[in-house]
Amino acid sequence: MKKHGMGRAILGSLALTLVSLAGCGGASYDGPPRAEVFGAVTWNGEPVDGGTINFFPATSGGRTAGATIEQGKYRLEEAMGPEMGEYNVMINWGVKKNPDNLDDPLIEQIPPEYNKATTLKATISESPQEVSFALPQ
Repeated sequence: MKKHGMGRAILGSLALTLVSLAGCGGASYDGPPRAEVFGAVTWNGEPVDGGTINFFPATSGGRTAGATIEQGKYRLEEAMGPEMGEYNVMINWGVKKNPDNLDDPLIEQIPPEYNKATTLKATISESPQEVSFALPQ
């Protein structure tokens, strides 16, 4: 009897996975136009490398979009980009004190006014659009 229960669990998991993947295919997007957004991010004159940038709608509704910052640059392709509108922008850059220690926590390098208490804003009005940030220390 336990064999059948295990088999049902595996089949159930497989079915759930297949249903989830079905939504990842070529379904078309019906919402408002999205924008390709790209730019540079520096902190104290140096390129941010390995951080993230996230665009949160300034008003309720709309979609959040985010990207990884590599060597001071990021790019959001139109398919994953933000819709046109006003955004609050959060930039995070966590660095480990000891990169060789996997248990070492990330230490945020960017002050709160640029992430959890952000004062950064962006208006997305065209595609493609450059939105860059030179963050002072």
